[in-house]
Amino acid sequence: MLTEKIAKELKELGIKHIFVVDDLTSNWMTAAKYLSKLEKQYCIKWDCADRKDVAIEKIKQSRKKGHAYDLVLTDLDMALAGEGLEVAEQAYKHYAIPFIVTGRMRPLREGEKRGHAPQWDLERKTLGKTRILPLPGEEQIVEGSKDQEKTWEELLSKATQYLKSDEGEQIIKKLGSYKTQFKNQPLEDSTIIRSLMEKYII
Repeated sequence: MLTEKIAKELKELGIKHIFVVDDLTSNWMTAAKYLSKLEKQYCIKWDCADRKDVAIEKIKQSRKKGHAYDLVLTDLDMALAGEGLEVAEQAYKHYAIPFIVTGRMRPLREGEKRGHAPQWDLERKTLGKTRILPLPGEEQIVEGSKDQEKTWEELLSKATQYLKSDEGEQIIKKLGSYKTQFKNQPLEDSTIIRSLMEKYII
């Protein structure tokens, strides 16, 4: 069973607390439904937010309160296009590993600034696919939209597989090293953050 395999891999990776950020109610509620099963069956905690500002504040407070997030899955385009990148940066600053999960399959065209303009919603429904970054190439594509539980299962499966790869292991090691170096204080070095974010190519 895929969920059992995901839970085992999450525990092997030391991931005990997952945070989902998405401004569409249907998406985060579907994620919550799936994550509730993980919590009930495998004691993996989770949380959700539906706005960038709320998400960033929760990331900051979670570490202060002693229940820091280990893994963050964030939408890319919310109130404004690209806001998920800011959430990902804050995740790294607080030693959580972020993944961008988006229905956007192409770069923005000139003038496209809002996260959910009608043309985006139409394209998402037509394509029926979700991308997970920073996975490379075709590996980042999941069949299905984020209002389907199966999609969240596949996204988490891809995230755990990536973190077990050489590239993923390097990220985990780097964060562990920075956490020790900066004595668990927020990671404020902009050069380090840029280097961690360089693979999140939209």
